[in-house]
Amino acid sequence: MPWYFMERQPEAARKEYPGASTPMAGTSDAIMGSMPEFNASKRYILITGAGGFIGQELTIALLSAAPDIELVLADVFKPPLPLSKNNTTNTETDTSRVHCIEADLTRPPIVATLLNSKKWHACYLLHGIMSSGSETNLEFGLAVNIDSHRLILDFLRRHQPGVIVVFPSSLAVYGPPEGTEVVSERTIALPQSSYGAEKLVIETLVNDYSRRGLIDGRVVRLPTVIVRPGRPSAAASSFASSIVREPLRGEKSLLPVSRSLEMWVCSPETVVRNLVAVKDVPKDRFGRNKGRVVNLPGQTVKVGEILEALEEVGGKEAVGLVEEKVDPRVEDIVASWPSRFDVSVAKGLGMVEDVSLTEVLYWACQKSDDCWPKMMHGMLKTTIILDRSTRYTSMPSKPPKQNPLLLNPPIYLCLLILLLFRDVWSGHRVQSILNIASRISDSFTP
Repeated sequence: MPWYFMERQPEAARKEYPGASTPMAGTSDAIMGSMPEFNASKRYILITGAGGFIGQELTIALLSAAPDIELVLADVFKPPLPLSKNNTTNTETDTSRVHCIEADLTRPPIVATLLNSKKWHACYLLHGIMSSGSETNLEFGLAVNIDSHRLILDFLRRHQPGVIVVFPSSLAVYGPPEGTEVVSERTIALPQSSYGAEKLVIETLVNDYSRRGLIDGRVVRLPTVIVRPGRPSAAASSFASSIVREPLRGEKSLLPVSRSLEMWVCSPETVVRNLVAVKDVPKDRFGRNKGRVVNLPGQTVKVGEILEALEEVGGKEAVGLVEEKVDPRVEDIVASWPSRFDVSVAKGLGMVEDVSLTEVLYWACQKSDDCWPKMMHGMLKTTIILDRSTRYTSMPSKPPKQNPLLLNPPIYLCLLILLLFRDVWSGHRVQSILNIASRISDSFTP
């Protein structure tokens, strides 16, 4: 939250962004007091915007990648530590190597204090105002999506030249595709939203500073990430997660676009795994005249196919909780993004492809504490859902072929209990859980 927005419209800011800092929070002294003592044997990595979902997942993945990595998480509010224990596998994440900082990155003194505190091995610039938010408030979007990023890039190029900078951009930098046009890194970017335009400005700076040898930049254009936890965000594509997340909680959700609309999407697991991998790509692999932009792998899906996957996981009752009501403003923004990509550059650099939509939804259900079909997943002890601490480095293309129903005979007693209480518990939830059991059993049949 930029300081001037808080000062000029404090009540509106707190209402719209309840987690935002006050203007006095995150001072230089407070930042220095929260910093770990420098250790030459450690590789320090900064993640801005680390309070968000991707930042938290990236933290876990980086901690798992190497024992010498020390992380500094920065956001406009003090980012939480990622969950230290995975209740599914009883594994621990060592959060002693994580340090959380509250910092308003639109303030030059704060940026200088934060960046000057360490010799950085790499910096991930995840902070930003999402698509709908940028379109609604141009000044806010410019301040966060351009000005704050330039402050960081300029400080790094002057004081820590050659540092690795990973900038997650977006498919929103492109204009609307021509029919079934396949987009590549060489396709001319003509953004049709302020968010896309702001991302493209920073892409250009990262490319130019890298060409000059001032930083070692990597620009990764992310697909729409589904399924995100929490509540709907200011992203125009937020509905793609909401139409899965809320129905799996037994709640209603709104679909503001047509079922026939195509999107380029990817699971958070695949995106995070590729964010970790791109950091370690040797800079000469990018090619002298090809720039530093990489379109990350994803998959082309129609919105209707997301609903079909929802039905496979949660049953027809879950799909029935999705209300279809087209919002032309949202549909126009999302329709301006391409949905078909050539990812040969990414694959050549070692990036991995995404898993099926059904697997994406199973993962989302497993990670959520209030996803009601998760009861079935827990009883089945199924290995469809990969361990949260290892899935970024050992993701299979398909789930192992084991039938959890056969491996867990007590499941039948649990199903009998559910049937007995069908009249007093929500009937559609019971039926959907039974549907899940049937589909999982069928999918594991040799």
